[in-house]
Amino acid sequence: METKRTVTVDLMGQKLTVRTTEPEEVLQRNVDRVRHALDRIQAQTGAVDTVRLFALGLLHLGRELNVLEHRYNEISQDVVMHLDRWTDRVHSSVQLS
Repeated sequence: METKRTVTVDLMGQKLTVRTTEPEEVLQRNVDRVRHALDRIQAQTGAVDTVRLFALGLLHLGRELNVLEHRYNEISQDVVMHLDRWTDRVHSSVQLS
């Protein structure tokens, strides 16, 4: 089991302490992604209250997660369908031999 470390990140002037096993570069990429989303939401809405921004950010990231989950499910179904076809072809060719 990996050892968790404590890291403090700054989002919209809020110091947040997190415990993580993620490598530094992965954590930084995640922080940058959230920061970018919050900056974009702030620019679009004019919101300055961090609680409101964080809530809107969570809703936005949740929506992105739903879209990705839907795409993943579609791709998984396509992969299963193609594997089934290939399995049927292999079975057919083995039976013909």
